[in-house]
Amino acid sequence: MGLKTTKNFITTNAVQNITSVPKRAEKIYVDTRKGDKNYLEPSGLEPVFIHKKVGIFANYIVYYAINLDDFKHFILNLNNNFLSLITGEILGSIHI
Repeated sequence: MGLKTTKNFITTNAVQNITSVPKRAEKIYVDTRKGDKNYLEPSGLEPVFIHKKVGIFANYIVYYAINLDDFKHFILNLNNNFLSLITGEILGSIHI
């Protein structure tokens, strides 16, 4: 005389548990032999890190890096011009 359902509670519960996000374990430490538990985060025993931007250079480093590249190109061009000038003078001074 009661209501009868066609819902399969076992499979719906299994599907719900399989697709759910797992719970995070609480961070707890035990400090006595009897098993007294305390939470780790408010105790101050767990290090707290400040998340910083990683992989980004400071502006002054980028500025000096760009200027260093320009300086390297300037020195290479100067060396090439000097070498071509010297070789031109040596070849010009040779009279056969």
